[in-house]
Amino acid sequence: RAADASFGFVFDVENDKVVVTGVDVSSPNYATLLAGDSITSVEVSGVQKKCSSPLDLLTVLKGLSPSAGAQGDDSLVLLVDRQELSPCRTCKTFAICSSCASHGRLPWHAAECAAFSALPEGTRTGDTSITRFLLRYKATLANGDWTDEKENMSLVPTLQANPVALPQLEKLAKVAGLDQDTVANLIFQIRTNAMQIDRAGKAACALSVWVGYTNHSCDPNAQVVPDREGLVHMTALRSITPNEEVRFSYVDSTAPFEQRQQILKEHYGFECRCDRCVKEDPNKAASRAQAKLQQKRVERGNAAAAPDPEELKRQQAAADAAMAALLLEESSAKGSKGKKKK
Repeated sequence: RAADASFGFVFDVENDKVVVTGVDVSSPNYATLLAGDSITSVEVSGVQKKCSSPLDLLTVLKGLSPSAGAQGDDSLVLLVDRQELSPCRTCKTFAICSSCASHGRLPWHAAECAAFSALPEGTRTGDTSITRFLLRYKATLANGDWTDEKENMSLVPTLQANPVALPQLEKLAKVAGLDQDTVANLIFQIRTNAMQIDRAGKAACALSVWVGYTNHSCDPNAQVVPDREGLVHMTALRSITPNEEVRFSYVDSTAPFEQRQQILKEHYGFECRCDRCVKEDPNKAASRAQAKLQQKRVERGNAAAAPDPEELKRQQAAADAAMAALLLEESSAKGSKGKKKK
């Protein structure tokens, strides 16, 4: 109980269960009791009393002695069933898992929740993911990160940012209370480096700075997989030799060459020139075939009877030049594949 003897939470009936619908931020039960918790019974001094309706719960709570539930008193226990994810009943866009709740991380959400809930109604409908990220970024600058077990938000600006058109930049900056340059860079960095999370289809996008530092290949030697706890695992797909750069694919590596190139160019801002793409590029394949055909013509000319020595020299020089140009282009491409980070 609080100093005024109140418990600081609201409950109602949902699906024939007594469910907590809100907890006051000043309540001593805040972050211990979560909105969405289903109250099954109350235990008073070791005696358990079932609560099948709000009236049952009210009767028990009103019948308590003034000292029951006071700080330091453990004679009052509320037994609840908790969902795997408990949604925030205020902003309706946030949910916390039971593990994070048990670590006392819910109070951190109060700042971003209040900021989002105070926005005009029109900005709180539809896809609000960018707005909520910007508000979280701002809350982190003011209050620090919500846990030291994750990558620090201050690392995000170190990622590469590929610019795109942002017609709503001014509006987003105003809503988030940040300057336009900061908002633009954050959006560019997320768009360039975020990965998709699938849960029987696209469920969300996640951003890892350390993964963002890793370059791309359409013939990757590693893969990146986020688990259900939000941890990112990078594992080898084959043996990786000493001094070989670790790379994973930013796109579906089973997609055709043209599709991979289009997504990489439009979304990540570069043309992939990994070994696989150089081999699959139809333009390079045609150049390679033309150079080889010219070489064969020279060889056939060398085998012909009474060839003109000057003509043979000219043909051989042209074939050598074509092959050298192709090899130089492929060698140059190997040194410029992937994307570079700051």
